[in-house]
Amino acid sequence: MKTQTKILGDLGETVVADKMQKAGFTLLARNYRTSFGEVDIIAQQGDTIAFVEVKTRKHIFFDISQVITPAKQKKIIMVAKAFLAQYPNPEVICRFDVAILEHQESNSAVTYIANAFYGHE
Repeated sequence: MKTQTKILGDLGETVVADKMQKAGFTLLARNYRTSFGEVDIIAQQGDTIAFVEVKTRKHIFFDISQVITPAKQKKIIMVAKAFLAQYPNPEVICRFDVAILEHQESNSAVTYIANAFYGHE
């Protein structure tokens, strides 16, 4: 049985994935897991692969530093490295994006932050 938080999170990932596809991205993976952690969405547009962390909330009342902590950033970077080690084309540009979905009953608003953080450790 899914919790309300999981249901809300799944909804947010679906909304963001749909928006990305409409914007011309190809979805490569959703909920990509390794022993290091998970990335919600991995998508490609041209020669750029975006590793996207999706946060869904009923109310937005925090800033980006509260959304993706340095520890979470490090986990996402490690997952991205594991994904890229298996990716057939090593000549891609990578970026780390954050999508924040504010969901209130029948209305949703997405704030998409490309290059929200950088992949240096």
